[in-house]
Amino acid sequence: MVHSVADVDRLMDGVATHVFKPLRLWQFYVIDVEAALASVGDAWDATATEQLDVEDCDTLVKLSGDARTEWQRTYMLGDRAHAMGTRFGRTIDAGRTAAMLRALSSDGTKDGALAQLRALLDLLNLAYYREYDADVATAQKNIGERVKYERLDNGSWKFGKPIDDDYKIVDPLFTTVDTREDVNDDRRHLANNGWIWGGNPLDNFAGAQSKAYLLREVIVWGDCVKLNYGTQPADNPWLWEHMRQYTLGMARAFHGFRIDNCHSTPIELAEYLLDEARRTNPNLYVIAELFTGSESTDRVFVQRLGINSLIREAMQAWDAHEMSRLAHRHGGRPIGSLALDCLGEPGFFTDDAHGGTRINGIVAPLSGSLPHAMFFDCTHDNETPAQKRTMEDALPNTAIVAMTACASGSTRGYDELYPRLLNVVHEHRQYAALDDPLKVGLGAAKAKINRLHREIAAFQEVHVHHESDYVTVHRVHPVTREGVLMVAHCAFHGASETA
Repeated sequence: MVHSVADVDRLMDGVATHVFKPLRLWQFYVIDVEAALASVGDAWDATATEQLDVEDCDTLVKLSGDARTEWQRTYMLGDRAHAMGTRFGRTIDAGRTAAMLRALSSDGTKDGALAQLRALLDLLNLAYYREYDADVATAQKNIGERVKYERLDNGSWKFGKPIDDDYKIVDPLFTTVDTREDVNDDRRHLANNGWIWGGNPLDNFAGAQSKAYLLREVIVWGDCVKLNYGTQPADNPWLWEHMRQYTLGMARAFHGFRIDNCHSTPIELAEYLLDEARRTNPNLYVIAELFTGSESTDRVFVQRLGINSLIREAMQAWDAHEMSRLAHRHGGRPIGSLALDCLGEPGFFTDDAHGGTRINGIVAPLSGSLPHAMFFDCTHDNETPAQKRTMEDALPNTAIVAMTACASGSTRGYDELYPRLLNVVHEHRQYAALDDPLKVGLGAAKAKINRLHREIAAFQEVHVHHESDYVTVHRVHPVTREGVLMVAHCAFHGASETA
């Protein structure tokens, strides 16, 4: 059991001594000096030895210090990016190195040249050892912080659990699968999918140049693996076609898709598959879980993928003021704004796709807007109101969501007032069959709130006001000026009990 930060610190001392040290991971970073000396020595003895051209000779003579060392590093290793796939995988070009040494050698002897090379390789390896030290320190820090969260935070599924095969110190980065074929063992170990806190969603963290797994930056999901798509169908033809056929089947069967963790899906793949799906179902409704932390990055995904709605979570609000901000952000246009209804005027456009047909209509200015939201009172990832706020806040929370002029959503268990989040990976119990859902928890109230949400769909103007523990939302029809006013008394921890 892990009971304190001191326990975690002792645990990490053991990890450093008994895990990282025996792995000798530094061998994936550095140049094997002895092997490099042997290969260059053989190249020196070869009859057809390469020669340094005049331009390179002039450059080498002019440079000194760090600039010369960097030039030599690039000349010997080339410009190719280093992928840490094998131990001592960072190698030099023996022929080019021998040619460079001949140009630099003061006495022209092989022994003198190799001694000079040894000193140069030790200097280059110094930077690689420093890179290794920094990476190991980062990996150990990330492991330690993860253990602290999982073992010492009351909201974690490993809290209070022993360290054993069911509740490992850290979640495994790989899943080993059984195969029907006799394949190399390395091909049976598949990287688990996951996400990176604060990572760049446009980077492929499973790519050859990524060290995200090595640094333990990936918060893995143990129930699915990350497939190696590349960036185009030619990179893995079978996999792209297999997933294309699967996507077409889903597009024929369902009205819409929810893209889970959209920011961890290669954008080229998502773009391709959604294009294929819309050929089968042009009206496909696509919602996406997209937490990039950047509105500009969100726009990249929305524009390229044609996302209809982005999932937004009311349970992310930490107080009534933040709840009012979310309601305002997703609520609709301000009351009294000069909307398209007011600025439109009779006009026409030419439909070039149908022989230049003139089509009359109302022409209005094109105005920018935030990506449309699907606002959830609670998702399957969120802690319940009883955990994060109070049980009483379940009603005002869902009412505020319903009063916004966007799509709304919820999760099973919210209306029944489940006291705790059900872990979708580790929960094996089945939901209870309800004889009458309207008689359980918020059932009756939620039905009326959802009915109101549909009835005021055309009430696109909104005003949101916050005062102490209260949030008021006023929805108004832009033409008839009819309106609906809701006053919600939020019940965050510490909220007043009197209305």
